Amino acid sequence: MRSKPNTLYEDINSKGYERVWFKSRAHLKHRLIYETFANIPEDVDFDKMVIHHKNGNILDNRLENLYLISIPNHTILHKYIDKYGIENVKL
Repeated sequence: MRSKPNTLYEDINSKGYERVWFKSRAHLKHRLIYETFANIPEDVDFDKMVIHHKNGNILDNRLENLYLISIPNHTILHKYIDKYGIENVKL
């Protein structure tokens, strides 16, 4: 469902991530939270980064549960999590 130009609402996408709709576009809630409240270095290309949920719960969008990581390192991280379990990962 598309929003009208000046409406704001939330839903969950097909992968289970919360989205915030505004200006007729969906924005991933965890990315909005991180981009708004975290201290991102100016030299970081945010569009080439992933926001990882430390505890594995993709609905837990508290800033302390979000971790900025490069796409290649995120892939490696998930291979490690798949092999050893999320409880063995410390970020």
